[in-house]
Amino acid sequence: MRIVSTATGLVALTATPCLADITAQDVWDSWKTLAGSYGQTIAVENESYSGGVLKLTGITTSVALPDEGEVTGTLSELVLTEQGDGTVVLTMPPEYPFSLDAKGAEGKDMTMAFRIVNEALTTVASGDPDAISYAYSAPAVSVILDEITENGEPVNLNLAVALTELAGNYNLTAGAVQNVVSNFSAASVDFSMAVDEPEEDVKFDMVATMRDVESTSSGALPMLSGGAQLAEMLRAGVTNEMRMTMGATQWTMNADDQENPFTMTGGSESGSFDMSLTPDGLTYGSANKNVTMMLQLQNMPLPPFTLSMAESGGEVRMPLMASDEAKDFGFRMNMTGLEIGESAWMMVDPEGGLPRDPINLALDISALGTLAVDLLDPEAIEDLDGPPGSVDSVSINTLLLSALGAELTGTGAMTVDNSAMPPVPAGQVDLTLTGANGLIDNLIAVGLLPEDQAMGARMMLGLFARPGGGADELVSTIELKEDGSVMANGQRIK
Repeated sequence: MRIVSTATGLVALTATPCLADITAQDVWDSWKTLAGSYGQTIAVENESYSGGVLKLTGITTSVALPDEGEVTGTLSELVLTEQGDGTVVLTMPPEYPFSLDAKGAEGKDMTMAFRIVNEALTTVASGDPDAISYAYSAPAVSVILDEITENGEPVNLNLAVALTELAGNYNLTAGAVQNVVSNFSAASVDFSMAVDEPEEDVKFDMVATMRDVESTSSGALPMLSGGAQLAEMLRAGVTNEMRMTMGATQWTMNADDQENPFTMTGGSESGSFDMSLTPDGLTYGSANKNVTMMLQLQNMPLPPFTLSMAESGGEVRMPLMASDEAKDFGFRMNMTGLEIGESAWMMVDPEGGLPRDPINLALDISALGTLAVDLLDPEAIEDLDGPPGSVDSVSINTLLLSALGAELTGTGAMTVDNSAMPPVPAGQVDLTLTGANGLIDNLIAVGLLPEDQAMGARMMLGLFARPGGGADELVSTIELKEDGSVMANGQRIK
């Protein structure tokens, strides 16, 4: 993800330089000023201006990474042409390289050389010095990995990302805190990756395609001194909200090692991705509709394993910065209408004794907690001799699992006494289970559950639950007391 993000960022930097103005010279001066404020170094071999045209040759940019790495890029030429109507056109070579040098796992040095290829890219800057707008379009833009080495040794990895019918705009309002609004669209995004390392018995390839990709983003960028880290930027008020949607997605993955070769294919009808970054924390979520997947094991005489889902999604919310005040945490996931292919059912239930109802899962948990250290500070995390923070309260807003004719639902809430060691939760969880006895009977009938184990399961249900008001319904109230004891339906179990 860092590689793709870096490559995409360089495309945006060169295709839509965040810094421009009504004249070519002001464009270039603003670019250098803002780039320097964020720790980027720019060197130019030659600058010349004549007749409203500013030509820059031999441009080199470099940005330090927080983990002892660096991203560098070069442009042989950049031409900024004043149009005489208050706009500036930016023209660059159809191909230009950039590289990434970083410390990998276990101290391994890694170098990656990329190439950005753009086909007939056009970029126009307009507006005034305090409110600049950029519009760009291109029939195609690609990011290609040309070479990768690890400790000087080449790695046999191929990687490429290609976008078609690319278009968008980027609006920047200048000031001590700059406001940025952008949107982007592409008819398709194609991704391919292949690894072939015979000595390590690794041979793997993957291709994926997304159609009708659109994204919008907005945020605030405070002006800081060069080299500011993300934690410092968040404290200064940096924000970013982004939403991406996509149409049909398809992917194929092949692993051709000697022991467990397999092929996987999948896709979805549509999907979305949302991200929000503010001083209060990070929110990340995604959703997909009509998901399909197929797994074929090459060394086993079995039919393909298939599954499908009507909907799937999830969200994570968490603070990133240390604070004395409790902040919001959250986790949500859902799988709706999960259906397993008949070939898998035939392996465990060829007679059809178990219900084939779609499986549904939903979980929504929220919490309040405090962080003792910044999660964006690697040195502080490394020096920890305990947990990075504490949880003050937890709420189970939704719990749902339905499968094989049974359904479990529940809600709950509890607080946590962090003065004790270990911390002691206190609260209540209410659960309802329907169809459990019917499921046990079906499992016995198809031979998946022996009678003696079924008896143990029924006894366990009787310990934690009591009959409810409906047919084959069990309810349970689990209470966690402040003294550390646990009650189930009024009976102490701990």
